[in-house]
Amino acid sequence: PPPPPESIAAFPDDGRGLSDRLDDMERKLITSAMVTTNGNIAEAARLLKTDRGNLYRRMRRLGIRGGGE
Repeated sequence: PPPPPESIAAFPDDGRGLSDRLDDMERKLITSAMVTTNGNIAEAARLLKTDRGNLYRRMRRLGIRGGGE
């Protein structure tokens, strides 16, 4: 196969799997939305194009505190 384009960073072989990497990315997105909205769950959910219940579930699963918890 052809080599990857130069603009793609080398894959970090840190032993973590896809699920861990996706959790990290999701945690960063949710945390960023929470900071942007000053901790307002409803606004963060709108920003992330999801509903509050789904955002609360994801936050609980990822260990993110906020929204009066």
